[in-house]
Amino acid sequence: MDKTINTAQDIKCESISSQCRILSDEGIRGYYKAGYRNLVSEYSRMGILDQKQRERLDEWVTRDLHEDTNTVEYGQLLQGLQ
Repeated sequence: MDKTINTAQDIKCESISSQCRILSDEGIRGYYKAGYRNLVSEYSRMGILDQKQRERLDEWVTRDLHEDTNTVEYGQLLQGLQ
C-alpha cells in the first residue's frame, strides 16, 4: 500500500462542514485558547496591559469566558467593532 501523502489533496477542506477535519472541536478550542493567552502575554510585554489587567484576562481565558457571548467584555468588543 502506498503511504505517500498528497498534502494538497489530503488536507483540502472546502467548508467547515466538510468531512475533512484537521483538529477536533477540543483541539480547535485549545488552539484559540493558546492564541488568546499569547495575545495577552504580548500585550503585557508591550506595556498595553498592566499586571492586574493581564491577570484578569488570563483568568477570563482560564474560565473559558472568551467563548461566552453573554459576558460584558463580549458586548464591549461587539460595540467596538460596529
